[in-house]
Amino acid sequence: MAVILAVAGIRLGMRFPTVPDDGRETVRTWLVNDYEGRGPKALAQMVSDYRAGLPVHTPDPPAVVPQVEFVSLGAHGSRDLMIVRAQVSVDGGPPLDDRPVRYLFLTRKFDGGGWMIMSETTAFRYYEALVD
Repeated sequence: MAVILAVAGIRLGMRFPTVPDDGRETVRTWLVNDYEGRGPKALAQMVSDYRAGLPVHTPDPPAVVPQVEFVSLGAHGSRDLMIVRAQVSVDGGPPLDDRPVRYLFLTRKFDGGGWMIMSETTAFRYYEALVD
């Protein structure tokens, strides 16, 4: 019984990876792009407009790049595929979209050279990653 509890404890402890510095920078870059209007939703809207024959609006780069800072950053999952919970402030205050907490799939690139964000996800998936 003690061995089973020890193995379960070790396995649960391994589900709380730390986000490496280059992974933190990947998350920060993704969030900056999203706040500048160059995120996945904005790109999907541009493609939709193009396919519908509407004029495509490409956002102009802002005069000042938003300063995204992490209030807290945690992860659940494995070392190479984790779900990150990022609580952020933008330019010292709450983000304009009123979503200070974002959940993102962070994974190693296929060639092993760095990190990439696969998609945004939910709090449910973040906590579900503890038992996957």
